[in-house]
Amino acid sequence: MLIVFVFISTNLVAQELERVILTVAGQGTTKDFAVQSALRDAIESTYGAFISSNSKILNDELIKDEIVSVTNGNIENYDILSEAQLPDGTYTVTIRTSISLNKLKSFTKNKGFEVEFDGASFAMNIKLQKFNEEQEYKTILNMIHVLE
Repeated sequence: MLIVFVFISTNLVAQELERVILTVAGQGTTKDFAVQSALRDAIESTYGAFISSNSKILNDELIKDEIVSVTNGNIENYDILSEAQLPDGTYTVTIRTSISLNKLKSFTKNKGFEVEFDGASFAMNIKLQKFNEEQEYKTILNMIHVLE
């Protein structure tokens, strides 16, 4: 009887450890960019990030300073808790998000004869993936400049 109880308890703990729930804020030129920024911060807080920098100095003057970050993770869902447009025209949002700790995340839920597709989470993950691809390219260019 004790073995069954321990197995059930371990299974419940494992299910809870499959995701992290965070409340984060983001800022951007549009509401969508602010949400993307907040989600990127949530993923970086959960998984970490690879940071690359490239600085160019000419005659003791900084002419280029670029910092690139690349991260990867899966957003299960998110809710916008608050949003505001600041006096300078930028937007700020506060979101509550659930980040999957599993490497592979399915965006579908099987409910008997129905299949539910979580399009919002899928779309945000695609946008973050495109952003990361751009950052990876910049990181590779930075590495090439360092090796030259």
